[in-house]
Amino acid sequence: MKAAGGKLMATSFSNLVTQISYEMADSTWDDAYVAYWVNMAIRDYSKYFPLLKAQTITTSAADQKYDLNTDYMNVAAVEYPAGQDPPQYLARKAHTQPDFWTAAGWYDIIRHNDDTDPAELWISKSPAAGEEIAVYYHAHHALIANPAAV
Repeated sequence: MKAAGGKLMATSFSNLVTQISYEMADSTWDDAYVAYWVNMAIRDYSKYFPLLKAQTITTSAADQKYDLNTDYMNVAAVEYPAGQDPPQYLARKAHTQPDFWTAAGWYDIIRHNDDTDPAELWISKSPAAGEEIAVYYHAHHALIANPAAV
């Protein structure tokens, strides 16, 4: 919704559903259906315009595998060690490549078929305890938790 001057203004989910229903000029669909469609649109929008988020991981000595946040879609960049000036970014390489584990500077992402098991970040260098890895990743936009309550 736009205010005078073309600026976008915030609106509640309930007001959005009401506005969509009004624009459709059709009383066939109740608000629960419209709310469901809004969530589907948010999900589709996330595929093409995902959020850019950051996750900071504190390392454990000799641990090269770390869980990623559950909203992770894909990686934009991995900075390790985090906080360097200039930043040092790892390059992606399959962990199955022979030199992955013998040279520093690589990362890989391991996805699991089980939705309850988060994706993992694997790094090639064995870190010291207390170092930080900054993972910049794409995530889905938040869906409306209870669209039926509109």
